[in-house]
Amino acid sequence: MSFWTSANFYPNIGSKFLVTIENLEGGAQFLVNSVDPLPSYSTENIGGDLNQDGTGYDPVKKQARVKWDPVTISFVNDANENPEKSTLFKFIQVLYDSGYNPQSADESSGTPTSDNIESIMINNQSVSRKIGGVTIQTLAPSGNPTSEYELVDPVLSAVRVSGVNYDTDNIHTFDVTFEYSHITFKTFSI
Repeated sequence: MSFWTSANFYPNIGSKFLVTIENLEGGAQFLVNSVDPLPSYSTENIGGDLNQDGTGYDPVKKQARVKWDPVTISFVNDANENPEKSTLFKFIQVLYDSGYNPQSADESSGTPTSDNIESIMINNQSVSRKIGGVTIQTLAPSGNPTSEYELVDPVLSAVRVSGVNYDTDNIHTFDVTFEYSHITFKTFSI
């Protein structure tokens, strides 16, 4: 007897993903095993604590704002890749190609140092030209897609590299976080 409620029931598998990133050096597809979280949202009520009659709080009659949660994708850091053609290099290069411009707190100080940098500005519109679209497909064990999430207007918000540890042979990864305006979603029959 099947563990699931029916022999015809097949759950989405949460550990194999095909990620397509458009415009990243001509577009690229990656097999990854961690997308955390899958695109999701929460809502927050807008307005005060009283309902329209002024008699108390009524969450049903309130307007709500949708907040899409950032998505973090973990990529494997390939030791055999040419460093200047590596995926990590491409993501970091997006920062420099998008108007990386450290602004020193004192213009007469010359080259900014960690002590006198007031802010670092990048142009999100330029980033969006470098990363045109992000699509995440969940894959069945057979390799066929079961569902697809497309991040609309993705913005690269963070790149984090895992630390080096000489005590273990664990795979080193780097995490890329995207924020986005909303998603499109579709499912596939298996």
